[in-house]
This record gives sequence, structure tokens and C-alpha cells, in this order.
Amino acid sequence: MKNTIKTISHKLAFALIIWLGLSAGAVNAAVQNVNSWNNDGGGLKAVFENKVKTSFEDSVHFSFPNVSFGQKSSNHVSLKYNSNISLEKFELWGDGKQLGSGNIGNANSHLSFFGDKSVKDYELKFKGFNDFGDGLYCGEIVISPVPEPQTYAMLLIGLGLVGFSARRRRNDTLD
Repeated sequence: MKNTIKTISHKLAFALIIWLGLSAGAVNAAVQNVNSWNNDGGGLKAVFENKVKTSFEDSVHFSFPNVSFGQKSSNHVSLKYNSNISLEKFELWGDGKQLGSGNIGNANSHLSFFGDKSVKDYELKFKGFNDFGDGLYCGEIVISPVPEPQTYAMLLIGLGLVGFSARRRRNDTLD
């Protein structure tokens, strides 16, 4: 009787060890660094992607490239994925603080934020699972310049001069 209990407890312990080992490997984590930025017609764009088979909790690290965009930039992150992937979390972190979270759709998610030169390192964190088979997600980070106040002032002065000139021409033709 003692040997039977000992054998059963050994089998249970062995099964528990196997189960814990398999469940620990179920979450895949990929850390990607974005180092390559391409010109995107006035802004800059970087892309990233990963293949996933099961649950995943990935992060993408990036810093703004050294370009002259003034103090702030209007930025957008889009994430597209297969329909068999379910996304649970999509967040933006900067210098250790959460800066925002993206909306989660059926096959794509979006996150918009204003970049600040005081934040040195950004991190996108997303978590999800793949229902079956191989899954793929891909994303892009787009940086667009926000005009400085002086640019807006010049635009308004230019529009005012065009309006003044048009009114003057109209008055000259009526006389």
C-alpha cells in the first residue's frame, strides 16, 4: 500500500512538473528595437513585425531619430494582424511611464500621440494570443512634424495679404 501511494505521488509530481514547464513556455515574448527610419513624404516611418504561434507579450523599443521637427511631433502607431490573433493590450510607454493606450479592433489597432523631445526612449507593449495556426502582426510608427507657432503666423500673414490683394483688385475693377 505504501509503495502504491508513493508511486502515485511520484506520478502526480512528475505530471505537475511537466504541466508547469509547458505552461511556462506558452507565452512568447519578443523584444524588437526600431533603428531604421525611412522618409515618408514629410515625415518618417519605421516598420516592425513578428510571427506568433501561441500567447505573446511583445514590446517594441524606439527613440526618435535626430531630425529637426521642433519641440513636438504628431505621431501615429498602427498595428495590423491576422484575424486569428486576439489583442488584449496595446500601450505606449515613455521613460518608464505609461503615455497612452491604443484602441483594439478586429484586425488592426491604432494609437496616436504627441512626441516630446524630453522623452528619450519609447516602448510599445502589446499582449494577445493566437487562436490557431501561425499568426502574424506588423506595425508602423509614423512621425509627422507639427509646425512651429512662427509657421502659423507666416501662414496667416500670407493669407491676409492674398485677401487684401484680392479685395483691392475687386475694388479696382468695379471703379
